[in-house]
Amino acid sequence: MTRFLSFLLLAPIALLSADAAAPVVTAAVERGNIRPSETFVGSLRYATLSKLAAQSAAALETIAVDAGDRVKAGQILAVQESAILSANIAAKTAELKKSKASDEQARKDAERYKALLKQNSVSEQTYEQFRLKAVELAAQSETLAAQLKALEIEKAQRSIRAPFDGVVVERHASVGDYLNAGASAISLAKTDSIELAVYLPASTIGRLDVGTPVGVIVSGERYAAKIAGVSPRGDAESRLFLTRVAFDKPNQKLLEGMEAALSVAGEASENALLISRDAVVSRLGGNVVFYVENGVAQSANVEILGYDGQNAALRSITLKEGMQAIVKGNERIAPNQPVRSQ
Repeated sequence: MTRFLSFLLLAPIALLSADAAAPVVTAAVERGNIRPSETFVGSLRYATLSKLAAQSAAALETIAVDAGDRVKAGQILAVQESAILSANIAAKTAELKKSKASDEQARKDAERYKALLKQNSVSEQTYEQFRLKAVELAAQSETLAAQLKALEIEKAQRSIRAPFDGVVVERHASVGDYLNAGASAISLAKTDSIELAVYLPASTIGRLDVGTPVGVIVSGERYAAKIAGVSPRGDAESRLFLTRVAFDKPNQKLLEGMEAALSVAGEASENALLISRDAVVSRLGGNVVFYVENGVAQSANVEILGYDGQNAALRSITLKEGMQAIVKGNERIAPNQPVRSQ
């Protein structure tokens, strides 16, 4: 009876130990040549940053946006005072209406005298007088129409509109400020034009072409990008060249002024251990890779030499080619913990 009770007590413990094995996904450690990446730090900026200026001299009547607001192309951002301009438009509209009425009457008179001329009822001189009067009034109506159009364009220009989808970076004026023509009112950045500006040495840019894929890390997150251009003029003291890096996909989390790290393949090739970058975890200020040995997890300290796409190049005393490294499920793994591969 005692042995039977002991078996009943120990059996659940054995079953619990088997079930306690943490599920993980593993991949074999490989060895190969890699060019360790070089990292350069730069800043994000907007490639398209427009200072929207007043096109007329007038006081600012309204401003509808503030820094950080996102706007659509064509949206009215600010309006300058235009009361006098509106009154001039109304007066010019009435003047044009009157002129068109006189123009129409003169045209009808000319047509009537033309018919009388054919009947030899009036002289050609009399007809010419009415014809020229009609031409004069028609020209006057055209002049007034052009003047009215100019006033309407000027009034439309009193509304400062967004030329593209963007984000307001800065307001340079407030309601009531008098703006001369050409004075900046709002700075607007094109939303999808964020790029990395970074200075690179000649030895690095010599290996890069426009369109070369690169990786950019911002606030710990990696983004796919490509080389957009390199300045043909370097700094005479540092011998560095301004390089523009464009992101593959726009992201509203990326803002001008953020620090960003550019990762590019180095020049020298090195033979190293290769494993998915997901296998590397940070513990106690260092980098480790967990691997499976006899059904339990063991840890190996590693030195990261660089990255090649999704692979990490490592150097380690413990880790060897062919070992099964844990690439998923390693976030909470501890040394000597039972694991089972999925």
